Amino acid sequence: MAELDALKAKRTPIKAALTRLKRSFFEHEKNLGVGSWPSRLPIFEQLYEKFDIIQTQMEMLVVDDAVAAMVQLKERDDFENASECSFLITYSANVENPLTSETPGVKLPTITLPKFDGTFKDWLPFRDTFKSLIHDNTRLSNIQKFHYLSSTLTGDAARVIQSLGVSD
Repeated sequence: MAELDALKAKRTPIKAALTRLKRSFFEHEKNLGVGSWPSRLPIFEQLYEKFDIIQTQMEMLVVDDAVAAMVQLKERDDFENASECSFLITYSANVENPLTSETPGVKLPTITLPKFDGTFKDWLPFRDTFKSLIHDNTRLSNIQKFHYLSSTLTGDAARVIQSLGVSD
């Protein structure tokens, strides 16, 4: 599939740049401490956003082919795990930012978590939203995360976890 090959070619230098940035982060942290790292976070966020857009396009191209879809999902998971993107995303979210820090008198609307019933086509948007809002939130305990998960699942997806015990 030519379109998939073209997207893969666009994704490769982005993956390489993110990997270099990750190495730089850990080397920088070791030598200088994390205090001077926030100036590089916008670079990371831009690169990761580009990766995510291209990877999502690739996943959408193969949504009707279960094997190819699993390959693309594994590609995303392997990349995120290998490059510790989730750590960097969490780190960037926890860095003091004047636009996101609490401001007296400002009340943001409540974010409603999406529901997931086990339908494959709904998996990526659900996973990405749940992961960014709940799973990667270091202020939540494992019990709280599981409660949020169980409250968002319906149908077949809810039945899969209903027999699991609730414990930390």
